[in-house]
Amino acid sequence: MKRYDLNTRQGMCNFFAEYVCNEISQNGEYDTVISVSDCESLILIKGYTNKKEIQDVKSIINKFISNYSVEFTFADLTKVSTIDMVTFDEQKKFKNKKIDYRFENDVNTPKYNLNLFNTPIVTSEFPYGFSKNYLKNLYFYLEHILYNAQPHFIYNFIEISAEEDNNGNVEITKIITDSFYNPDKLKSIIYDNFEMNVKEISKVLESYDSIRDLLYSFNNSPWMFKKENSEFSVI
Repeated sequence: MKRYDLNTRQGMCNFFAEYVCNEISQNGEYDTVISVSDCESLILIKGYTNKKEIQDVKSIINKFISNYSVEFTFADLTKVSTIDMVTFDEQKKFKNKKIDYRFENDVNTPKYNLNLFNTPIVTSEFPYGFSKNYLKNLYFYLEHILYNAQPHFIYNFIEISAEEDNNGNVEITKIITDSFYNPDKLKSIIYDNFEMNVKEISKVLESYDSIRDLLYSFNNSPWMFKKENSEFSVI
């Protein structure tokens, strides 16, 4: 997962989206997607949730600005206008859990600082603003798999399409990579070495506090740990 300095426009958007999503989803109890866009003099908070009870999003926004505006010196958030466009009781939008994502060796380090550019709009990035049980845990699980696999497969990049069912089972539907192994062989090796269920890393995800992580720890990714007591099998 890309990490940005918190005190940047991109860092603020990611953190803001994560905070609002966490508040609405009640730490992952409800499926929620929140996007935050910094339009310089205006911040737009947009998204949807399957939570039926309508929540006062404006109060969440005010709480965020009150508690965390001191973290951002590039702008005075207390003087910036905000608009929220969050819809509740959205059920159909969460039926499918599919992601297409590209992983690179340097995936954790951004190569530029958006504060250096006169960019009119900066928007939060996936998986920031996505609730734990909707795509974020799937994303973390794929990172966990590829963190363990990369030393053996020796690739510079890999693109994976994956789906998660209601029981947490994960199916890889497509792989594109520059690995020595062809995609079918690579997929077979992954299936042989992992449970292919998000529950494989459920304990670290349950205790993971993304808000605290973004505030105090720049490189803490507890799901990126080496598999213990096992040998990676490549047949």
